[in-house]
Amino acid sequence: MQLQRLIITTSDSAAGAVKVAGIAEQVIALSHGFLFSPAPQADGPEDFFATRAQLLEPESLELHLDAHSLNLWSKFRSAAESFNAIEIWCDPDAKAQVQLLQILAWLGDNLKILDKTKLVHLDACLGDQTPEAVAQLCPYLKPIDPRQLTLAGKAWAAYAQPTPMAWSKLLDREDLDALPRLAATVLQVLLELPDLVTGLTATQRTMLDLIDKGVRRPLNVLCDTGRQEALAAMSYWQRGALLNDMASCGTPAISGLQAGPFTLELHDDVERFERYRRSSLELTDFGKAMIAGEADFAAHNRIDRWWGGTRITNENLWRWDAVKRCVVKT
Repeated sequence: MQLQRLIITTSDSAAGAVKVAGIAEQVIALSHGFLFSPAPQADGPEDFFATRAQLLEPESLELHLDAHSLNLWSKFRSAAESFNAIEIWCDPDAKAQVQLLQILAWLGDNLKILDKTKLVHLDACLGDQTPEAVAQLCPYLKPIDPRQLTLAGKAWAAYAQPTPMAWSKLLDREDLDALPRLAATVLQVLLELPDLVTGLTATQRTMLDLIDKGVRRPLNVLCDTGRQEALAAMSYWQRGALLNDMASCGTPAISGLQAGPFTLELHDDVERFERYRRSSLELTDFGKAMIAGEADFAAHNRIDRWWGGTRITNENLWRWDAVKRCVVKT
């Protein structure tokens, strides 16, 4: 019997590279962007997306993408029945690693799929490689074992909790090596909570550092931040929203940003986007004070954003204490 191979990737760009490489009969990208947007507790994909829809703005881009993602998940479950070899190729970045937790948790005890599924932990993002390079890859295919399924289920449930406490406690577990990149991912995601001193996330702090060092154009700030592997968890759109927030909040950390907010409408408007692109950014005195550790963003501005199942607001302000390596509510 001819081997029918289905490859699952954790990004659209990875799926594109695999498709062009022609190494599988079918490729599906399970890559919806829930990291740092609502990730509620739910029983399976249908319940997850329905619950998430109630937490998103009615006109949000994420809502449209979620409908597509649910269709892809349904397509995967249907296609899995007709393939005799399924491979999950997981990129090394935090977004992909948390996506893997969700995929494994949702597979649960579906033995029809699990028995023919193998896992590939990639050392570099597939989407950054040429199709020729992808075609030459000979990845180590590892069967999914019960220990990985149990760990993924517990970790995904922790991320979806309404506080980050359970996720932070994963750092104390000794069995995280069952999923090789999980320990690093747990810490990386925790760094995207407001820190204890300045109220800045790791991504926000890096953006301010770049501007302080002379990076003036907003797209350069977004791209340079995204190129740092430790900060690759944030999507382009999420980084853009954070930059806009630091420029348009009550006490701005950045001056000079033109033509926001950072939306699809901005990108579709040629004149507005050109003004945005040509903006020349500077740190305000407040931004400089935060760089020096002498000011707290949350003390001067409104915070309202999602971190997994936790809605971070000034009234529900969970922070990361890097010294004690724990989360605290202030």
